Amino acid sequence: MNYTINEYSIEQIGRSGSGRITCKIDGYWSYDPISLYVDRKGWKPGEANWTVTMSHSSGGRDSKEVACDMQAAMNFAEAMIQMANIGKSLLSLHGEALEKSYQDERAKLKAEFEAEKAALNAKIDADAAIGEAAAAGIVAEMIVDATTNTRAARQFYRRGSDCKTRVYAEKWSHTRFKMNGMPVSKKDVIAEIAKLSARIVEVAA
Repeated sequence: MNYTINEYSIEQIGRSGSGRITCKIDGYWSYDPISLYVDRKGWKPGEANWTVTMSHSSGGRDSKEVACDMQAAMNFAEAMIQMANIGKSLLSLHGEALEKSYQDERAKLKAEFEAEKAALNAKIDADAAIGEAAAAGIVAEMIVDATTNTRAARQFYRRGSDCKTRVYAEKWSHTRFKMNGMPVSKKDVIAEIAKLSARIVEVAA
């Protein structure tokens, strides 16, 4: 045989929703001068539409591998016919397997997402919030600190996470608040701090 169909997996193409089948031809240096593109069109339930298209390049002639131009061209022609035959029959032979692999992967990803979401919700539920009364007290302390030092800062853990939220109070004609660098009103900063974790309340630099 004067060409080689490069290895491919119907299951992997199905799981990805797309894939490429390529061919190496004797007499051409390119690893994949001919390609079949397999794609799933439509992303809503019941809209599955698998398509197969072909493209090819010149391949880059390699006279050291095959000296005769005509023989190399015949190799290319044989490879193209074989690739076209594969593409023509691929959906009738493997269409159901492609769709099954695709749906299996979507179900797997959904299950992983739901498991991660449930784990995060469990961590949040186990991590008590500061609460509005305590948040109001913290903001009152920050106002006093800002009045004395021009600026006061605190940082808090987000519930169920090790990520932190930083809050600043700055004293000008009146006390201004910033949360993660964004201006926020006193009322809103109390409401937002109330939702954060009570694990640690740190004085921030």
